[in-house]
Amino acid sequence: YKYIVQDAETGKRVHESGDDRLISGREMKQAEFGKLLIVQEDGHFRHAGHWKGAGVAVPVFSLRSRDSVGCGEFSDLCHLVDFCAQSSLSIIQLLPVNDTSVHDNWMDSYPYSSLSVFALHPMYLSLSGVVKTCGGDKAPGAEADLAAIRVEVEAARRALDLATVDYEGTMRTKEEICEKLFHYQRESCHSDPNFATFLRENAFWLAPYATFCALKKVFGHSDHSNWGSMKNASYALVRRMVTGLREPEGSAGNSESTEDFGALWMDLLELFNPKRTGEPKSDFMVPFKGLIAYSCYVQYHLHRQLTGVVRYAEGRGVALKGDLPIGVDKNSVECWVKRRCFRMEACAGAPPDYYSMQGQNWGFPTYNWEEMGNDNFAWWKQRLGHMANYFHAYRIDHILGFFRIWEVPSSNDESAVNLNTLLPGLLGCFRPAIAITKADLDSKGIWDIDRLCKPYITMDLLEEVFGRLAASVADFFLFKRHHYYEFKEAFTESNVTFWMDNANWGENFVAYLRADAESNSINLGDVVETVQKGLREILQNVVLLRDLGGEETFHPRFGCLQTHSFKALEPWVQGAISHFHDEYFFRRQDDLWRKNANKILPRLLEESRDMLVCGEDLGLIPQCVPSVMSDLGILGLRIQRMPSDSSREGEFGD
Repeated sequence: YKYIVQDAETGKRVHESGDDRLISGREMKQAEFGKLLIVQEDGHFRHAGHWKGAGVAVPVFSLRSRDSVGCGEFSDLCHLVDFCAQSSLSIIQLLPVNDTSVHDNWMDSYPYSSLSVFALHPMYLSLSGVVKTCGGDKAPGAEADLAAIRVEVEAARRALDLATVDYEGTMRTKEEICEKLFHYQRESCHSDPNFATFLRENAFWLAPYATFCALKKVFGHSDHSNWGSMKNASYALVRRMVTGLREPEGSAGNSESTEDFGALWMDLLELFNPKRTGEPKSDFMVPFKGLIAYSCYVQYHLHRQLTGVVRYAEGRGVALKGDLPIGVDKNSVECWVKRRCFRMEACAGAPPDYYSMQGQNWGFPTYNWEEMGNDNFAWWKQRLGHMANYFHAYRIDHILGFFRIWEVPSSNDESAVNLNTLLPGLLGCFRPAIAITKADLDSKGIWDIDRLCKPYITMDLLEEVFGRLAASVADFFLFKRHHYYEFKEAFTESNVTFWMDNANWGENFVAYLRADAESNSINLGDVVETVQKGLREILQNVVLLRDLGGEETFHPRFGCLQTHSFKALEPWVQGAISHFHDEYFFRRQDDLWRKNANKILPRLLEESRDMLVCGEDLGLIPQCVPSVMSDLGILGLRIQRMPSDSSREGEFGD
């Protein structure tokens, strides 16, 4: 059989290309019992030819126009749509547009570290667009108030019309003006049917998001692990913050399901009820309710403005392509609401490559796919269903993460976590992965596992790395065990001691050198930086890494065959480790990763609706990736400066 696409109005049919599809086995034998309905999910429609289109990729903030305040806004996309339509360009690809306000400073300008995967970034709100929705208020002084706001918007536009974007100034100014618009419009929202529809369709994410933003404002930071009794979200907590009512004892209100939050849409609407907005100030929940209502108000107008752009683009024959970041910030709404779905003890990253010899550590917690699979990946389905409101296509950032992720241990030092101190990607490993077991090592006669997992430090290595400082480094940081050295306990309590800036050990080591007569001739100006770099190099001088989940499984460190530790092993041990290394990186993982992707990606595609799906498949690509993407109808990326194994010769011309 083959599939066809039929035009509902004209009846015209298009048959797919390629070989016939087949159904065989048990299903066909059942046909003899009468009529049989067979539901097949066997890939995408195979078009005879490929659609081709040209477009432009752009961050929204760069589209500043004469009406913008501080940066490009959603409404400015209409100007780009006009340009594309006039230039025969058919698609606009945007960088992520989700709220990234984790730190409330310039660091939030990085678009791939989401505070929420559902909420839109307040930076892209057009204040003049919100002002245009105001009016009709007959209250005394209302028109004068609105006129004053218009003047303030224009003054802000002129003040922030700078050569570069003032991120913090733009965010601060927009919040100040938007709060005035919120108070001006708050009560009228209650009778707006479009606002009620927005709340009903989005409360599943909006209720916890708005509550999170309110708590972030009260606590002064987004690190929910330090929010005391409120560090873990629950239906009961969010409902109490929205309504001021406690859940009855023994009720089902402790569920973490986001579907439960959707039931709060009418409670959110009540926050705008004119009869309730004048509640006595003695009610200590009133400020919380106002903060929650404000976030709902901002998100509603962002939604209105972006959906308006979508309709405008469709009318001009231009598609919008979104971006699906692979990770979320550890201090995000998602990690607060769905903590069990994330491995907070690990960070996502990438192994070393030509562009980054130390690898990459992005600081995002990795996904607990087993937990996410328990509800058939409902969070992912909701996320993609939400994206379909705004985009006709989307790019999956780092699609390799759905096959396997490069996982780096998080810091075990709370002070380092607060400083966002990260271990290098070089000390990561694949997850999921078929790791090396203790039984594997035993079978080769390798029993001294500590020798392979701990830094192997000899005086020869210290002299090679530190030169004249070798003896001082050994005396201050290390102790001698047999013919090699190990770090003193004081320097092993934290796994990021030598990746932290301004650590106490630096001052203490300099004081030690000053007291050492033999070290007086050493220039102490940059000694801490030099020693820190050397100590990091030594700590990475290992052959195997212990798995985060257990003491009995191990992963070869990337590039371990070039380490001093490996080269000091006996030849027969080197041979065994080389075998495990090649098996781990090049042979034993492919089937596992294929199964992992085929378990996850089809569920995501179910909710992609009519969106065209493109996966960012650059970097170190496992053999299974191109075939899985092809089977699922997911487009890949071909970039001239980063050719991959799946790139065709001559694809970019001569």
